[in-house]
Amino acid sequence: MKENSIINEASVIAESMYEVARTIEANYSFDEKYRTASKLKNAANDSYFYVAQVTGAGKNQALEFDCISARKYLNTLKSMYIFASKQGMADLEPEQIVRIDKLVAKIDAEQKASQKEIKRRTEEELKPWLKKYRIWQKISKD
Repeated sequence: MKENSIINEASVIAESMYEVARTIEANYSFDEKYRTASKLKNAANDSYFYVAQVTGAGKNQALEFDCISARKYLNTLKSMYIFASKQGMADLEPEQIVRIDKLVAKIDAEQKASQKEIKRRTEEELKPWLKKYRIWQKISKD
């Protein structure tokens, strides 16, 4: 199932970022533990949370907010990971960056599919009203 692959992928990413955070906590000062490792963990938690929200939302208007939030926190996670590697606190694994980017693309696809479904449902719900409106227009012209 597509949704399960999204949540599973988010779980793998969060677990790997927690490993990076543990390495930072074990090897660096308290300040770095707090600033970098904590922010990395928070971004992993938040991205996982919002991906789970996307998974559970279904095709509705709330999904758009969840997708935006998931994308935001996944990009935050990626940025913190890159920052930690540039500061020499973590080894940058390019496949992790690719994995995050692919998950963001899947989230974007979910959002687009949801928007199409919402538009289809809205048009379907409006059909009877449009029919009545056209009848009213015709009567009003006569």
